[in-house]
Amino acid sequence: MSTSTEALVRVASVAEVRAAGRLVAQADGHVLVLFAVGDRIHALDNRCPHMGFPLHRGTLQDGILTCHWHHARFDLESGGTFDRWADDVRTFPVQIRDGEVWVDLAPRVDPRAHQRERLREGLEYEIPLVIAKAVIGSLDAGEDPSEPFRIGLDFGVWHRRDGWGRGLTILGCVRNLLPRLNPEDRPRALYHGLSAVAEDCAGQPPRFAVRPLPTLAVTPAMLRQWYRQFIEVRDAEGAERCVVSAIRAGTDPQQLADMLFAAGTDHRYLDIGHTLDFTNKALEALDVAGWTSAEPVLTSVVRGCATADRMEESNSWRHPVDLVGILENAFEKLPAALDAGHAQRGGWAGRDILLDTLLGEDPQAIAQGLLDALREGATEEDLGGTLAYAAALRIARFHTSNEFSDWDTALHTFTFANAVHQGLRRAPSAELLRGVFDAAISVYLDRFLNVPPAHLPEPDDEPIEELDALLAALPRLLDRQQQVNEAGSLVARYLNGGGDPERLMATLGGTLLREDRNFHTIQAIEAAFHQFNLLRGTPESSHVLVAAARYLAAHAPTMRAEGQTYQIAHRLHRGERLYAEPERVLATVLFIDVVGSTARAAEVGDQRWAELLRSYRAVVRAELARYQGREIEAAGDAVLAIFDGTARAIRCARAITNGVRRLGIETRAGLHAGEVEVEGDRVSGIVVHIAARVMAQAKPGTVCVTSTVKDLVAGSAIVFDDWGVHMLKGVPGEWRLFAVPG
Repeated sequence: MSTSTEALVRVASVAEVRAAGRLVAQADGHVLVLFAVGDRIHALDNRCPHMGFPLHRGTLQDGILTCHWHHARFDLESGGTFDRWADDVRTFPVQIRDGEVWVDLAPRVDPRAHQRERLREGLEYEIPLVIAKAVIGSLDAGEDPSEPFRIGLDFGVWHRRDGWGRGLTILGCVRNLLPRLNPEDRPRALYHGLSAVAEDCAGQPPRFAVRPLPTLAVTPAMLRQWYRQFIEVRDAEGAERCVVSAIRAGTDPQQLADMLFAAGTDHRYLDIGHTLDFTNKALEALDVAGWTSAEPVLTSVVRGCATADRMEESNSWRHPVDLVGILENAFEKLPAALDAGHAQRGGWAGRDILLDTLLGEDPQAIAQGLLDALREGATEEDLGGTLAYAAALRIARFHTSNEFSDWDTALHTFTFANAVHQGLRRAPSAELLRGVFDAAISVYLDRFLNVPPAHLPEPDDEPIEELDALLAALPRLLDRQQQVNEAGSLVARYLNGGGDPERLMATLGGTLLREDRNFHTIQAIEAAFHQFNLLRGTPESSHVLVAAARYLAAHAPTMRAEGQTYQIAHRLHRGERLYAEPERVLATVLFIDVVGSTARAAEVGDQRWAELLRSYRAVVRAELARYQGREIEAAGDAVLAIFDGTARAIRCARAITNGVRRLGIETRAGLHAGEVEVEGDRVSGIVVHIAARVMAQAKPGTVCVTSTVKDLVAGSAIVFDDWGVHMLKGVPGEWRLFAVPG
């Protein structure tokens, strides 16, 4: 047994360590390994920092300790690793007093600073496991998610000569998704974004800073003009110097955005929309990371703009109809149309008419419809939003008889239209407004993807399923390939039934993140969430999320190998022993959740519901502690717990049910007993699934149990009501269920 004196803890006698050569000792929650080498004793954390294998099982030779699982090597003296993927192992100062070994457990490293350094190493050497562990560790230590985002952003803009690419775009997308995700999914989102940056930069030459002009007396207007000229002739270096000079001269963020967007729309639909989307993501990244990083971030998009493919050079935009000619003619009329409609702004009511035109088959009518809308008082943002919605409808109505690759065609139009819309909200201009016309022509070219159109789910008189069950079915649905129409229908039923869109978006986001990274799928979800937020409260808003769900379903499931890497990091962080066989134990499993939580949340409002949930969880945890239950998982209002005593499990469920009723909350609970597999904080096995199905059979305010549970407490004072025989979904056979009266 260890004995503590301030930061020093006695862990063993010198004689014990020397006799054994190496000795495992426990002290204040730490598991240490002590090595006797010569006349010295060394103390290290016994857990290999790579995958948690016990280091006392390793080999020590010539001062190097080698772990026997993946052969990570460590300097015994300092704990420093010779393998970057492993991390340094923690060592502890040792003092010998009167033949006793004392170790100093005082922390020597700032955990946040250490995780930042490990994140940089993971990015530099493209080690996803290191990135995952660093993100999980830093957020658990209280780090703001913006800090790992800034580190990834800074790394990405300097370590890829071609500048901003897919990796940084994914990082920007997942950062935008964070507020919509459940808290447990946020580290996973950052892991995906940061790993994408590392992958995009791997093996690439770096970028180098471009100096500004020697004098900063040049006006922003002149720098803007020069920038567009340099982009026109594909001179990336000259264009970059204009951007740096504009930033050093104090040009404000809106003017900088206007400068980039103007050049980005001087040519048609650059790089099938990626160029403008990348530019928009760079600007959004600065809103998070801070505009002090403007030079490296904004210059990173210049090369892509200068070298991008221009659609006026493509056959599809020239033949059989000269679409570029139609656009150029419309652009000549654009200033006059803006002037004509200026006095009428705020009263435009032609959205539905314009939408029908945009989804039609006459490109000349489409260009004319946009000009007419401007003359009638439509703002730049009005047109941008209408175009983004039209592009989303192409995905919502995408027929699965199309080639699979055509999903990306519709996706490019949607993400480009979203970027134009976001840009117009940031820095509206006649130049950027040309992007709306480009998006409209791309929507026109995509018309064949809706031939025939897929059915767009609409509200009907059919009874709506229990909303929580409907939402829970979405991830299971996407465990099967090509559930495109089914996913769209499920989302529509959930929203039409009054489901909480925030919970839906959190579920869609979590379902996205469990898959292997797909650049376009991440773009689709992020853009859809943006557009939903702007359309919130309108009938059109549900169509955008239907489009997102359909696109996600078309690209799921994947191998989920990247999720396995993340899960390893998560389990290591929780202290699980990955090298050990799961432990099978006899346990009583309790599932409990709130009845009608979605409707109640809508009734009381978000703030009051959050307060109720906190009070509910406090009651649950207090009763679990009272009845010696172990909380395994809590997601939203659902709680999974296990007990080593069946009677205590029943009484705990009853106590929770009665306790939360005082909060105006009704719960339902289900219990089953049997052998479960326990790995750290994870519990699995058929017993868990049966308990969940039993809970689904419970009525509001009741505790429902299987006959197994009833038999285990025979002779106790607990009374049961026989509910008869039931079929449990997904579980073979018939099951007799009982209720525990209150």
